[in-house]
Amino acid sequence: MTQQERSCALLQPAPSAPLAVSRQLGVVHNNEEAPTQPKRFLSPLRYPGAKSKLTPIIAEMVQRARRARRLRGPLTLIEPFAGGAATSLRLLTDGIVEHAFIADGDPMVASFWREAAMRPSALIQAMRAEYRNYVSIGGATAVARWDHWRQLDVPTGKLDESAQHQLAMKCLFLNRTTFSGILHGSAGPIGGRAQKEGGYSISCRFNPDALAERIQWIGHLYATGKLLEPKCQDWRQSLIDFASAGSVRDGVIAYLDPPYVAKSTKLYRKSFKAEALDRWGDMTEHLNLAAYLRQSTPFRWILSYDYNPELTTDVMLYRSGTVTPTEATAALGAGRYRMVKGLIELQHTASVSNRRRPVQELVISTLSESDTAGLITPLPQ
Repeated sequence: MTQQERSCALLQPAPSAPLAVSRQLGVVHNNEEAPTQPKRFLSPLRYPGAKSKLTPIIAEMVQRARRARRLRGPLTLIEPFAGGAATSLRLLTDGIVEHAFIADGDPMVASFWREAAMRPSALIQAMRAEYRNYVSIGGATAVARWDHWRQLDVPTGKLDESAQHQLAMKCLFLNRTTFSGILHGSAGPIGGRAQKEGGYSISCRFNPDALAERIQWIGHLYATGKLLEPKCQDWRQSLIDFASAGSVRDGVIAYLDPPYVAKSTKLYRKSFKAEALDRWGDMTEHLNLAAYLRQSTPFRWILSYDYNPELTTDVMLYRSGTVTPTEATAALGAGRYRMVKGLIELQHTASVSNRRRPVQELVISTLSESDTAGLITPLPQ
């Protein structure tokens, strides 16, 4: 177990049974009146290469599958690479799925989601204090506070409630004040250290009222049992937990948006394993993920990647036309689903400005061709 994985384990109590997922569904934590639903953006976090155009496409795919009864009953969406969790939040808010489970392998990101879900008022209070005392003042005061959060080393030996709160605030502060929201140490504050770059200031992406509204909404989704308890764990454990929850074939779908094939260690603070950020770069974990999805996942899934031809030409990745479940996975209800593969043209924001660059996004899914028709451009055979 890596150090970050040990930290993740300390963020949450040990599960009884394999997460007892089925017992979480529909649990209402309180009956408070619903807060105002955010008008546009639902996630408080900005993420590099955010794929806002992809979310409505995924939503339509899921809706088509539900109408065709390939997905049935109360539906749970699993998002093991939570990041900004925009897809889960949107599908929950729009009633396209009844429940969502998000997880992230980075203790800082996972801490943010746990605080936003389970202690939203405390997080909002801390966020407003940061804005009032530092961000709104701007200049050297704000940059010094940025340095404070960047350099703060929260002890990982015991991630109690106080440490989790600190990690959550660190995540939110740096995400809203750092170039492109990048948590990696190579990115600097918006506007530069002298606050003279590009006409932007460190406060330009830190709107306390909008952030409070979004955090309150996340707390509401958790309080009403729609958002399940966020976890700090890797993609494999998240999928295993739901595969172990019983008969889940038609009532669960996973959406996976792993780190980029190229440059992931420059964009993300954690790319799968703490001690080996280059495992994404040398394809090791991409191969592990592909093997698991092809052989060991009993429910349907949607996968999105920045397009790289190797993903669909390498037999160890996604060259195959169908998934081939193991005997144990088949016993859980998995079928030999055909993998539908296609491209989507997206516009990625690469900086604090509004400049965007066109990119091709690869989408692979075990939903049917009719679920994706007209939404993605099929790859040439």
